[in-house]
Amino acid sequence: ATRDRQSSREFRWIPSVNEASTRFLQREPELLRLLRDFDVTSLMVLPLRSGGRIWGAMAFVRHDRTTPFLAADLAVAQVISRRVAVAIESAHLHERSFDQESQRGRLEDALQKWIQVFDLAGWGAAVVDGTDRRIEAVNPAFARLHGYSEADNLTGRLFAELLPSDRMTELDDWGESVANQSGPYESVHLRVDGSTFPALTNVTALELGPKAVSYVVTVQDLTELKRAEERTRWAQRMEAVGRLAGGVAHEVNNMMTIIIGFGDLLSAAGNLPPDRHRDVEEIRKAALRAAKIT
Repeated sequence: ATRDRQSSREFRWIPSVNEASTRFLQREPELLRLLRDFDVTSLMVLPLRSGGRIWGAMAFVRHDRTTPFLAADLAVAQVISRRVAVAIESAHLHERSFDQESQRGRLEDALQKWIQVFDLAGWGAAVVDGTDRRIEAVNPAFARLHGYSEADNLTGRLFAELLPSDRMTELDDWGESVANQSGPYESVHLRVDGSTFPALTNVTALELGPKAVSYVVTVQDLTELKRAEERTRWAQRMEAVGRLAGGVAHEVNNMMTIIIGFGDLLSAAGNLPPDRHRDVEEIRKAALRAAKIT
């Protein structure tokens, strides 16, 4: 984890903690000991990055080998780590504010940073009207995710235009999901060319007055994470097939050894008719061929 922070790695995701997947930690014996002592079976470590600094790292662990961390878990953890980092940075800024003028200056600076974050962020963000679900503003990343070259191309459009017909009910659930703090959810979004992509969507209410409400909607493309998840499942299936094949080969070889051994005993018997000797030899040859194939 220390080495990852120094090299600015975005995260470390180990769906299945084993000897092979933790080989890169051989120079970190203390960390390896902690993983073993706490019986960690699945691990995610993410940097707490905000304001151009790394404030620390956040680790998520599981002990249940039947439920490793999946791509969706990693995406949620990334959102959580960003929010924690922003909270830490905000607390740090607050502690360093000694007077009102200084605090005002810092708030203005923070506001400018947030404007830059909105414009330069790699994850898509949109401000959506709470009444008719019409898009008020989006950042460039949101436009690119949906196949638009300019963010202004989406301003004024209904958010429903970005969803397949079978996903329209999501819009009706926004208010309830925010009230219940249900967190991010997986969805499917439409690009301008008609293609779709898996998305992790998070909706936050933005209170503008007693009755005026807008929503801040953040969207992350899960395509690569889904592919990584599928590659992990494929590797696990291949590992299972390998174990099965090895077990079958062992059992078949055991049976062939018995057949060959009894064939040798029959061949050595002095009272066996000559035509039966030929039959026994054919049995031995067949067993040897089967053993070789195995």
